[in-house]
Amino acid sequence: MYRYYFLAPDLMGSEVNDRALPPLKKRRDDDTNTDESVEETDRVVVAPPPSNVTKETKKRPKKTVRIADSDPVVAMETDTIVSHHSHSTVHGQVFVMGQGDTGQLGLGEDMVERKKPHPVGGALEGLRVCQVECGGMHTVALTGEGKVFTWGCNDEGALGRPTNSEAEAFTPGLVDRLKGVKIVQVSAGDSHTAALSEAGTVYGWGIFRDNNGAFGFLPPPSPPTPSPSPHIIYSAPNKALKITSGCDHMAIVTEHGDIYTVGRAEQGQLGRIAECFSSRGGRKGISLLLKPDVVRVRVKRKADKPKFTDAFCGSYQTFAVTEKGEVYAWGMNNYGQLCTGDKVDSFQPILLKDGWIGGRGQGRVLGVAKKFGISSGQHHTVVCCGGDVLTCGRKEYGRLGLGEESEEPGVPALVESLKGVKVASVEAGGSCSFVVTETGEVYSWGMGTNLQLGMSDDEDVWTPQKVTGKKIENRKVLSVSVGGQHTVLLVSGDGE
Repeated sequence: MYRYYFLAPDLMGSEVNDRALPPLKKRRDDDTNTDESVEETDRVVVAPPPSNVTKETKKRPKKTVRIADSDPVVAMETDTIVSHHSHSTVHGQVFVMGQGDTGQLGLGEDMVERKKPHPVGGALEGLRVCQVECGGMHTVALTGEGKVFTWGCNDEGALGRPTNSEAEAFTPGLVDRLKGVKIVQVSAGDSHTAALSEAGTVYGWGIFRDNNGAFGFLPPPSPPTPSPSPHIIYSAPNKALKITSGCDHMAIVTEHGDIYTVGRAEQGQLGRIAECFSSRGGRKGISLLLKPDVVRVRVKRKADKPKFTDAFCGSYQTFAVTEKGEVYAWGMNNYGQLCTGDKVDSFQPILLKDGWIGGRGQGRVLGVAKKFGISSGQHHTVVCCGGDVLTCGRKEYGRLGLGEESEEPGVPALVESLKGVKVASVEAGGSCSFVVTETGEVYSWGMGTNLQLGMSDDEDVWTPQKVTGKKIENRKVLSVSVGGQHTVLLVSGDGE
């Protein structure tokens, strides 16, 4: 669930006007960069780490897919199929709204702005789409048959396929290098995309960026350049069950209850790199960041080691949930978006204890709620707990949904205007927020400048408002994802 990419450079706590930043066709400066110029020299790219042996779950015939030596994708032999509750089992049609000057709306070169949800056709026409995700300036769709389609900005290989223009694609296209590999989940960041196969292998393409610009995607000896086609970035007996992306990092949940992270580390988002090595690995080298490795939690006894069952990446944060329902967090916290009650970045996992949710109880209680999820933007976090919605972090432009006169809460505060609304999922953008209800309605609030909210104008919205539109009347919204300037909805039904 990605998604949180409005380009605002105030990550270190200084106040700036997010709205003043113009849409960029090619994003070169990173959100956290404090320099005016960006160096793009130290690029580098993600080989799978070895791990433990996994037990088999669901049997299927062995199958090997052979691909030419020049092709970076190597399909693995498998006799198991992985599963996770986050894998979508429903399907629908893709709708978009917002701005799309680099093609991220997928509506063609002549339609780069929509105030209300509009269906995406082209290569997606008639397909059963089960998941759709926004990157910073691109979009990824997954079909029920396991095929991946992409569109939008491609200047750093985020689409994973050749395009007529080197920089962008205005309509959906198939990532055909994954032919023969069935994908069950996708995730997307500012300039990267990842795909999880039914065999528990993670593929990825694009590039990661930090304060000094692009620094690579695969570890040495791979060249320090963008990866325009899918590569295996994680493949081990300890199979991957779920993937999630932030702006420039990823988290992988495995069947043994581990979490692997890879990518940018400067704000602590990997949870396994000390601050002194967070800038491109320091003296240990770039491989420290670009080889997925396990996030370790300090415990007194080995028996106390937590088994993770879920993870959620924010722009520069990561949240993880254990099988006991405990919630851990790490990463950037300059506005209190980690829900820890302070504003100190964390480079290692922190257990969210009593009171972190407005005095309502422990992380344990939250994590085992029937409806539980976390989505974190650049400077704020939205939590769904048992149907309630809570927010914390920076309040500018209304992204918390607490009203214009509200204060910034030290811990997540209940969004009172959604009381009585049964919320199924939440989504945080860079400066906006969304919820999807159990009945398939969607509400939005926050900054309206890029028309991402689905309202009739570009005004900021300080409390949740229902998203409406003729093309989604009498239809059920299944999910929502937010990019830097656009929003995508997965919608079921035929509107009759």
